[in-house]
Amino acid sequence: MATGYFEIILVRKFVTSGVVAKDSEVLEDTAATISCVVNGLTKQLDAVTWEKPNSGGVITHGTALDDYQIAVWTYDPDHNSQTTVLTIPVSANGADAVYTCVIQSDEHGKTSGAEEKTNVNSNVFSEYLTNINFTRMFRSLILLLVKALEP
Repeated sequence: MATGYFEIILVRKFVTSGVVAKDSEVLEDTAATISCVVNGLTKQLDAVTWEKPNSGGVITHGTALDDYQIAVWTYDPDHNSQTTVLTIPVSANGADAVYTCVIQSDEHGKTSGAEEKTNVNSNVFSEYLTNINFTRMFRSLILLLVKALEP
């Protein structure tokens, strides 16, 4: 009499999350677009907000031309990611600033009160070549090259 042998293998897909900041560099007195791409998701984020520089408070989405605009894209199951985009109006984009992307994902333990915060740079330059602007452009070029060489 033969006995059957069944082996059950359970495979659990473990996905680690990570937030990638997408900085911008634009001419002064123009609108800028910055974003956060959240990778390693298996479902839609629970909440996404943006904060103004220097703890200036939460940004709200506006409808007027001179308001901040926030776009939260839907979860992309093909890439296990979700993107949020902040458009900074001309009136708020006169100098370099660091905005904060705030992500809440209960799936990854980033619950209310313990959200993940990522700084995103909005760099502004002038059309006039000064030592400061030249330094900023050189720094941006170096950062771009470093990012391009990352695995």
